Amino acid sequence: MFKKTVVVALTLLCVLGSFMWGSGQKDEQAKKAAEPITLNFWFPTASEVSDGAFVQHAADFSKLNPGIKVVTTAIASHGAEMEQKLNTSQLAGTFPDVFSSVLFLIGTRGAKGDFLEITKYVNSWADKDDLLQSAMDMGYYKGKLIGLGYFPAPIMNVYRKDFYAEAGLDPNKGPSNWEELRAFAKKATTYDNAGNIKRAGMDLPTSDGQVVVYEAYARNNGSPVIDEVNQVPAFTDEGSIGALQYLADLWKEKISFPFHMQDFGNYPFLNNRSALGMMMTNLITQMVQGDPAVKAQLGYAPPLTQKVKKNFCGYRLFTIGVNSKHPDESWEFIKFMMSLDNIKLREEKVGTPPPRKSMAEAYIKKDPGLNSAILEHVKYGKGKPVTPWTSIYSQYMSVAYEEALSGKKTAQQALMDADRELKAELKKQGYLK
Repeated sequence: MFKKTVVVALTLLCVLGSFMWGSGQKDEQAKKAAEPITLNFWFPTASEVSDGAFVQHAADFSKLNPGIKVVTTAIASHGAEMEQKLNTSQLAGTFPDVFSSVLFLIGTRGAKGDFLEITKYVNSWADKDDLLQSAMDMGYYKGKLIGLGYFPAPIMNVYRKDFYAEAGLDPNKGPSNWEELRAFAKKATTYDNAGNIKRAGMDLPTSDGQVVVYEAYARNNGSPVIDEVNQVPAFTDEGSIGALQYLADLWKEKISFPFHMQDFGNYPFLNNRSALGMMMTNLITQMVQGDPAVKAQLGYAPPLTQKVKKNFCGYRLFTIGVNSKHPDESWEFIKFMMSLDNIKLREEKVGTPPPRKSMAEAYIKKDPGLNSAILEHVKYGKGKPVTPWTSIYSQYMSVAYEEALSGKKTAQQALMDADRELKAELKKQGYLK
């Protein structure tokens, strides 16, 4: 009798334990199911206003989708630092689900396979035909769509009408070619009694981002800079050499203060110390917001026409990490950020040009002078070369630019040396045979 009682008791305990274990497992599964999915969204920091817009997008999306929590992280905007951060996150398994990529990373990270191909998502998106063609074209790497352009970022020649008028120049006409740019800059520069610049005729950066300036002038002069089809350097041609020599000669004219292009707080033009600046759209917006009275004094030169009509136009693109555990939810977040309402929010707060065709007419009406110029610069713009080694090329080109402007080397010698050293490095790293 005792043995039978023990057996029954043990059986009951096993059944009860099994029931409790099963119940606990279900409770744990239910708990996990109730927990929101976390999407990590990273973006290069730009400004308090720009960063704030992304934080607002994340909060709004999370509110509309209680099952998804978007966590934002602003990272350094300098190319080398971005690459280092992404490399570290890839090794640590913390690569973001959604990343706001600058254009050159489409090449460098595309080659590493870090970004998910999003063709199937875009093809099923009802709004895809409303996108500017460039917003699609910029996101391809070797035939695969891995990024969706949301922020065309042209660099424009913006001048001060009042400073031009003081110099005897037509305040309603900005420079349209190299000859006019040089002549206008020389005439608009003012000096003190010792011959030092009081107010520059134009901004010509001396370091930290100046490669994009060289690229714009090289393409303006007919050079491809990089042969992106064959993935080889192409900056020792006549167009490239002539462009760098032109910039070096401009510098010798003493018409510009030295400054770093990434040091936005010290832009001479932004601080009323220059008659013409090479400006990104968000900087123009910040300038006007800081001093609304200056808006009436800003003039917008067309894209320069030398051998061809061309200017620099970067792009920011939304991408999805290839190893994201939540690609569908990541795409839903990207669609949310690409909605008309959120594009308008960034347009109003940050000055981001709209990447949608249907928004162009209303955008121009808001500010015909500025916004028509912006869209023209987007049309004729070309961004950083899309290669796996763009950041390496930029290092060598940065040296060549500084050597030419300082007079240490002629433009031809600086570019020939950069070409030789870059190709040796690319062969060493296996990019060239």
